[in-house]
Amino acid sequence: MKNDIGDDNLIKELMQEWILERNVVIRSLDVEKFKAFWKKWSARGFYRNGLPLPDDEVIEISLYKMLYNLESATEEEKNKAKEWLESRGFDVFLM
Repeated sequence: MKNDIGDDNLIKELMQEWILERNVVIRSLDVEKFKAFWKKWSARGFYRNGLPLPDDEVIEISLYKMLYNLESATEEEKNKAKEWLESRGFDVFLM
């Protein structure tokens, strides 16, 4: 089936690819990998609002928060993220 964005099957495949890549980037906790991910998917139309990249510090904090909240994260990964965030005065919540 087609919609205004494109073929539904293609959209599903792209979303699966996006999720897999996102999880790898989150687990890496690497700011530069996140920037590359953002640029790749922005070019593919996933961020249509033209949102600018936040600064490196915000990306780093966000990566740790996303890791803590990642459904597939291990307890070890969650604990690492929580300790990192709390040691810098941040909570684990995304909002």
